[in-house]
Amino acid sequence: MELGLYLHFPFCISKCPYCDFNSYQLKEDNQISSYISALYQEITAYSQKLKKSNIRTIYLGGGTPTILSGVQIYNILEFCKNKFTIDKNAEITIEANPGTVDGEKIKLLIESGINRLSLGAQSFNNLFLKKLGRIHNTQDIIDSYYLAREMGFNNINIDIMFALPGQTTKDLQTTLKKAVSLKPDHLSLYNLTIKPGTEYYKEYKRGRLKLPTEDEEFDMYNWAINFLEENGFSLNNEIATLPAVVRNDISVFLF
Repeated sequence: MELGLYLHFPFCISKCPYCDFNSYQLKEDNQISSYISALYQEITAYSQKLKKSNIRTIYLGGGTPTILSGVQIYNILEFCKNKFTIDKNAEITIEANPGTVDGEKIKLLIESGINRLSLGAQSFNNLFLKKLGRIHNTQDIIDSYYLAREMGFNNINIDIMFALPGQTTKDLQTTLKKAVSLKPDHLSLYNLTIKPGTEYYKEYKRGRLKLPTEDEEFDMYNWAINFLEENGFSLNNEIATLPAVVRNDISVFLF
């Protein structure tokens, strides 16, 4: 049986106001070591049940997996390799916040076998990045992207959000043009949704969050799809340059 393995890391440097994922602001460093110990126990338990399975994809998500040190990430993947049968051509993805990677960490990510990097850019506008509570700026995204390319990553995704508070179609156009100019292999485009339990939800209920109208959001989406297709991207469940395919998505949606 072929499977995909998902490893969740719930810690972030700070909690973004729109985020309803299972993630928490890191308070103490020992939280990570305790979590890794628990993760090893769970991996061991599942490895007994999946002895005959072939792992075709591994996805490290969060939270912010790259809040861990490069050595910690390397050791976790080595542990997985010792416990599971992992396909020699497995796609191994890690989500990365541009503010949490440097040359040494990227080197260790590559040495650990990670071959796909997903950068949580979200916007190329510093004002919107600040509104979203992101810890990085536009230059951090660009620097992280080029550093990853130079060090050997040949499969990079960029996450972009739209329908942000106060955002116009022109704002989105500027961001997407910049994202496309970097020539990523894959681009994930998400509209902002206001979820209960988030800081944005509280602001929305108080009438303090000015969001684009449905018509404005549709205009953004329609423009984005046309623009991306004109620039060599094909629409999947997300958006990829031809002929890029994200095997983790196929595993999640087909198996």
